[in-house]
Amino acid sequence: MKIDPFNKQVAVFLADLKSPKARSQRLAQVAKEGIADIRARNRAAIGSDPTPQVFVDGHEGAPLESVRPEGVIVANFNPLLAALEWIGEQLLLVSPRLTGKYQRSHVLEIDGAPWDGIGPMPTGERFVFINTTPYARKIEPKERIVHRRALYGDRRRFHKDVYHDFGQSDQAPDGVYAAIAVTADMRFSNIANIRYSINNFREETGLSHPAIIVRPY
Repeated sequence: MKIDPFNKQVAVFLADLKSPKARSQRLAQVAKEGIADIRARNRAAIGSDPTPQVFVDGHEGAPLESVRPEGVIVANFNPLLAALEWIGEQLLLVSPRLTGKYQRSHVLEIDGAPWDGIGPMPTGERFVFINTTPYARKIEPKERIVHRRALYGDRRRFHKDVYHDFGQSDQAPDGVYAAIAVTADMRFSNIANIRYSINNFREETGLSHPAIIVRPY
């Protein structure tokens, strides 16, 4: 199931209202009810309640009640933003805390360019959360492959066993990026493809770093 950003037009009948103040009040009330309805749909669909970007007569963040008698209220909802906000919050919550450096080193890159979170989020096709500390990989579980010879009938063949060792942080033994990626993929599977990756080379460290890669549908 694919969810598109919700766009809803509501017909507001104002002809029976003679007072400009009453017209503004009705517009504001209808907008308030419409926004609440969409947020309830979001909670049911994705388990999250993203805050819409609201414009009142072209002014972002203005009170709904300030709308002109013949004005316009627009609320923009972005389910992808809700998924990205959730991942970002979880990275901060789950991060091991010693000096705080690891927790401060989460970066969101949009199509390869870091985003500072200021202003409207740029559109993109590939959103990558990555931790830039040199030791970030050590916090994640490590896949270990052991080859052994096993007896199959009257023949001995090589057999491959795959083990997943815990990360090196007692505060996050299941890792940070690996654990959050699994939960995010289940939670927002109808919005984007979300996966964990360790093959993210950074020139500044000369190492591969763990990342969560989000590709909206």
